[in-house]
Amino acid sequence: MYKRKLLSLVCISIIMWNGQSFGAIEQKNTVKVLTLNTALLTVFFGQIDVNMRNNNSRATLMGKTIKDMSEKPDIIVFQEAFDSKALRNLLYKEVKDIYPHAFFDTRQNAYFGGGVDSGLAILSKYPIIRKFQKDFSCWAGIEALARKGIMGAEISVNGCPFYMFTAHFQAGVSKDWYIKLASNAKNWLAKLKLVDPRSCEGKDPDKLSSDDIVNMELHQAKKEIYSFVKDKNAPIVFAGDFNISRLRDTVNYEELLKTFPGALDTYINGSKKIKSSSWKGDKVAETETDRLDYVWLLNPSAISSAKSDIIDTFTSTMTDHLGVLGTIEFSCKSSK
Repeated sequence: MYKRKLLSLVCISIIMWNGQSFGAIEQKNTVKVLTLNTALLTVFFGQIDVNMRNNNSRATLMGKTIKDMSEKPDIIVFQEAFDSKALRNLLYKEVKDIYPHAFFDTRQNAYFGGGVDSGLAILSKYPIIRKFQKDFSCWAGIEALARKGIMGAEISVNGCPFYMFTAHFQAGVSKDWYIKLASNAKNWLAKLKLVDPRSCEGKDPDKLSSDDIVNMELHQAKKEIYSFVKDKNAPIVFAGDFNISRLRDTVNYEELLKTFPGALDTYINGSKKIKSSSWKGDKVAETETDRLDYVWLLNPSAISSAKSDIIDTFTSTMTDHLGVLGTIEFSCKSSK
């Protein structure tokens, strides 16, 4: 009798080991990720490009364009979506039926009545299981007008975990009088604990270069990403407007590689090479490909293939950036 029970337990263990008792199956997935800088600046601060000053019409047009894409993304990450009303009430209204799961930065306790937050957002066809956002600790110049940082989500793709992160790094260091005024206002708000205090590793932020700050932001992003990730065997995708020129900003691009060793710049595997920059305002790169916008895979061993291409779907009447569309293929054991 004892031997029979023991044999039964051994058989059950073997079955469970194979995953059959849990109904686990090998789930193959293909996930398309779009990153897009929407240039939806708030009305108070105004739009740099006079041809893009109507946020409402542009937001609606971007939403309809996404809806009409033949190769629709499964997950979208936005940057510079500072006009939250245009983003949520117009753009998202057009695509909500496709992307029922969304993560917006809804903070409104900013300064000057601008309602400026991080400008980041994540839209997904698949359920968002967990999410987080964190402001960058170090900033300078024009970044006083925003609360830039990193945003991330754990997404369940057919029962398989998939990590999506986006960020918008330091754009430049301006010393104009109104920028100094904004910096003083933001520091004052930090004392009131309405925004996070500025911390640049003990250094004077007004003496730091844009490269110095991007370097600090990269390392903070790494810390936040790996603090959030629970399953390091699941795909970890980091996409956004990194404000790092692939052609001219080799220092920060190399720092990006050092910060995330082994990571894959998925554009390397892309097939649609264009002679342009992903930022339309870059006149230097009119004859060769340059990029400020990226789709990076931080752990290539977790996937079977990954690539990305710059796409010209979004015209200059919508935004001043081209989109970058990435395709990630991976498998996992799923009980779905």
